[in-house]
Amino acid sequence: MAAYGAGGIDDAFGVLTPEATPQPPEGPGIGSMAGETAGMRHIWATEGGSDGVTAGPDSVIAWGVSCGADILCWVAVDEDPDKWPVIVWERHGRPHWKIYDCGMVEFLHRLFAEAFDKCPLSDGSLWGEPAPHFVHWREEQRRRESGIDPYTGEPNPFFGMEYD
Repeated sequence: MAAYGAGGIDDAFGVLTPEATPQPPEGPGIGSMAGETAGMRHIWATEGGSDGVTAGPDSVIAWGVSCGADILCWVAVDEDPDKWPVIVWERHGRPHWKIYDCGMVEFLHRLFAEAFDKCPLSDGSLWGEPAPHFVHWREEQRRRESGIDPYTGEPNPFFGMEYD
């Protein structure tokens, strides 16, 4: 998070930002780390968490969202954040919660390299993606405002069109 911050990966995945850093224009609601964390803590409290995880709802911290509406979180079960496992709330999966004994960077690397037994997300857009593109939210915003697709670099044919 310190090195890259928030942004998107191939328009299929959003990396959320801590509220102590500058925020994308949508602010601290849904789509933000605070908003998604609040939602995941509520689900954990009302429906229960992952089997075998004894941590309470306050240990869940959201850090990513997929285009399939999955939410990726850390489970803060240790003083050292490098030891926090990733837990995925897979919207279309049963059970919804799945835990992975790795950190954020390792999780993403394994996703891109197809190094899990199966795709851990509802949408397989990034599963086995050999060269995913990360675009920081500020650059993504700059490109959109310039009429450029943030991920392809091509002109957006719908730029400037008004809709009723």
